[in-house]
Amino acid sequence: MSSDDRILAKLLKNVKAYEKDSKSRIGTEGRPKEICFLMLGGSFNPIHSQHIAALQMSRERLQEEGYVVLAGFLGTSSDGYLLHRNNMCSLACDSSDWIEAVPWGCASQHRIAQGIVSLATPRMPEGYRLRCFQVCGADHCARGYLCKNTVCALRPEYTKAVKKLLKNKSKHIIPSTFYTTRDELKAVSSTKIRDLIHKGDWKALSHQKMVADNVITYIQKHSKMPQSFWLACNSKKNTSNDSRGNPESAYSWHPTR
Repeated sequence: MSSDDRILAKLLKNVKAYEKDSKSRIGTEGRPKEICFLMLGGSFNPIHSQHIAALQMSRERLQEEGYVVLAGFLGTSSDGYLLHRNNMCSLACDSSDWIEAVPWGCASQHRIAQGIVSLATPRMPEGYRLRCFQVCGADHCARGYLCKNTVCALRPEYTKAVKKLLKNKSKHIIPSTFYTTRDELKAVSSTKIRDLIHKGDWKALSHQKMVADNVITYIQKHSKMPQSFWLACNSKKNTSNDSRGNPESAYSWHPTR
């Protein structure tokens, strides 16, 4: 199976099942043929439980509004050591039948979503179309980034700020397709996770269920990765939009390069 086939496999399988179910029901001619998918980008340093929870909560929120959400994608940005981060994201998605990792190494969620649409559209059943909703953290939305086709994953320390913005409609134009999750994500700190990794405290990492066990096993196996791997990935020195020049990376931007 090619990389592109693997990326699209869960989406296309779920679309096929949805189409089959629609045909088997009586009086479902008006059932939605717009298929939505979620896009969550980030450095995933490392991928943890609340990244997956953000997708799950966002899906539930959109389903309340009547959207058909059949896939979610993790798009790893290109801050370095892309191959390892892609591998960990893939492991975190192993048990999910609708979430998949995209290994293209692009800092733009929008561009990754466009790439998914361009690859998947020719394989969609006749009459079906794709629509992307981006999932953003509340820290991002609290700064005023209230964009259309977006679900804001609320976090305890930013929820009040986001809700204040949403109430102040005189200063902010709130798109009709901007939503927030019903519940808040748990306060899982990537910094704390990295500290436990540095200490080799694997029991605490597993017991607190911040990181999936198969991801912990992967990190243990590659425990000799340099300190630079676990930096917070917000350095201005790492702002490229692809993984070219990164010897650890197996991918560069695709499919629009």
